[in-house]
Amino acid sequence: MSKKLVNACSLCGGRCWSCGYSDSCKQWEDVAPYTPATVEVPCVRLALFQSRHDLPVSDAVFGHEVADPTDLVAMRVHVTRRLNSLVVDQGVKYLDLYVTGLTMALVEVINWCASHDVRLTLYHFDATTGEYFPQDVRI
Repeated sequence: MSKKLVNACSLCGGRCWSCGYSDSCKQWEDVAPYTPATVEVPCVRLALFQSRHDLPVSDAVFGHEVADPTDLVAMRVHVTRRLNSLVVDQGVKYLDLYVTGLTMALVEVINWCASHDVRLTLYHFDATTGEYFPQDVRI
């Protein structure tokens, strides 16, 4: 498990009056630049599939391949078991996922995150720079 910085407003739902971070928030204090406070939170970082590409993470939701990519029920069961043990059982609410592989598998992870109130950030490979760039999933 790793840590990541998130906007404190995402934790309190934008309710500044009851936010525990308002004393360090430039937006609340009305100090330019109007940047909200950031907070370090626990985060699980995984690849969608193991060893398809060079990745900055060592663990994955799926092994090297899925036996039958059209068996969505089996894929859903696998995602549920894997993410329950890695995310829910640890009490984590943030998942960084390096996207490699099947779209159907990615959709199952997105659906799982939506049903478990886990905030998902996808990381896509940019062949031009050789780096991964983030995309927040708003569910």
